[in-house]
Amino acid sequence: MNTKTQTSPAAKPALPRLGYSIKETAEVLGLNRLTIWKWQKRGFLKAVGSERKKIISVAEIERFLSGATTGQ
Repeated sequence: MNTKTQTSPAAKPALPRLGYSIKETAEVLGLNRLTIWKWQKRGFLKAVGSERKKIISVAEIERFLSGATTGQ
């Protein structure tokens, strides 16, 4: 009889999200991804990354929302 006990690896804490893709940003904000893409192209939202995979930081989304709610 094998009496070895199996131990599961310790659960690693999830890292906080630092950014979202254009599609994910649209989902978070409840908007169409084309709207987010246009806003990024026009400079309303700053994104980093390659042309095919843009990432918008959480800080940038918060900055945008604070300006949108204050009317700036």
